[in-house]
Amino acid sequence: IQLAYQLPIDRIVPNNAVQKVSYSLQSVSAGINLPSQTVVPAYIETFEPYTIQRANGADDTTRAQFLIVGLNPNVEDSYIIQNSGYYSFPTVHNYEVGQKYYLSNTVNGGVTTTPPVDNPQLLFLPVDTKTIQILIGQ
Repeated sequence: IQLAYQLPIDRIVPNNAVQKVSYSLQSVSAGINLPSQTVVPAYIETFEPYTIQRANGADDTTRAQFLIVGLNPNVEDSYIIQNSGYYSFPTVHNYEVGQKYYLSNTVNGGVTTTPPVDNPQLLFLPVDTKTIQILIGQ
């Protein structure tokens, strides 16, 4: 006997209401503020104390590894991070739908719609007024 099941697409596609691909990282000395309805590109230092830092595209060692998408309300000094998939903000985000966003080479943790001339890093693409597609490393 063969059984076939019809599953809703959100049961098998990553990062949706059912499956999340975000993680929580604690970094006591990071001190990164997260403005409402935005994300902050960041990376983890490769030396002790391995703190989370705001990314900057001017140097290969400080490029974004993930986006900080929120603060963890359950653990002090912890950030919710995500480096792929889709992220939906609780309300309307501050980005222009359809516009590609790149890591800034001049502002730590900044994003820009103008690709930097040297070594641009694509971060995300807003797909609607509440959702972005995270494209780090693509």
